[in-house]
Amino acid sequence: MIATLFVSSFIYFLVLHPLLDNKIVRISINIGWTCFCLYAFKKLTQRHTLWWRAVDENPNKPKMN
Repeated sequence: MIATLFVSSFIYFLVLHPLLDNKIVRISINIGWTCFCLYAFKKLTQRHTLWWRAVDENPNKPKMN
């Protein structure tokens, strides 16, 4: 899962960053790209790991057995 963040960073700095000339556009694209990559990372970890279930559960909610 961490590889997703590394790959997304490499894609940004090797492909997108050199194409952008304006500093404002570069910052805006960087923020958007980071948000997208974090969202993708969250979705991948939710799908392939079980610890999100513990985070999403309410500790005060009674368990149904």
